[in-house]
Amino acid sequence: MGQLALFFDPVLNVRREVMIQPIGEIAGKVWRLLNENGEASLSQLKRGVTADPNLILQAIGWLAREDKLRIQKNGRYVTYSLNG
Repeated sequence: MGQLALFFDPVLNVRREVMIQPIGEIAGKVWRLLNENGEASLSQLKRGVTADPNLILQAIGWLAREDKLRIQKNGRYVTYSLNG
């Protein structure tokens, strides 16, 4: 069983428990995909990482918080790549 963290969901106005371990594991998969392929859009990440789309978004947030992602807006699209 992974570590639990408590978050407030402002949309539903409730507290939710979130599994930290799966988010970290998916963050590792996102990092590896970007390390191997370079820049990717959210659609490409969702196709390349087998996981719940919500976990992929949480993993992106995790990596961004750790300053491991470069997030760029290119026209209509947002792309993700690894920092330095």
